[in-house]
Amino acid sequence: VWLCFLFQGTSDFCVSPDKYVMSQTKGIITADIVHYYLYCNQTLSNPFQQPLTIFQRSLTTMQIQIQGLLQFAVPLFPTAERDLLGIQNLLNSSEASLHQLTALLDCRGLNKVGSPQPNWNHSITK
Repeated sequence: VWLCFLFQGTSDFCVSPDKYVMSQTKGIITADIVHYYLYCNQTLSNPFQQPLTIFQRSLTTMQIQIQGLLQFAVPLFPTAERDLLGIQNLLNSSEASLHQLTALLDCRGLNKVGSPQPNWNHSITK
């Protein structure tokens, strides 16, 4: 029985891989995310773009606030400089991690993994 199930799943995948992946991920991953990674074209927006943009804006706001505190508060509270510089370093490393995460979540990077598609026009000999 298990073997039949395996072959059925394999044949479904071979006949219609997109439909098979959509059915296997239903209820686990939202359809817009699966669709984005399956088709990866310019008309589809990255479903993670909004939270990534919000995170980037928040980081920028916090960096500006820390810079202001370093400029105006440290002369009044010199002992705060070390902590503020530590926060600034943490924000800078968070921004670098955000850029890496953004690149990893882009469908174009995922679709570059693996071998290139063969060019069948050049492999056919007459």
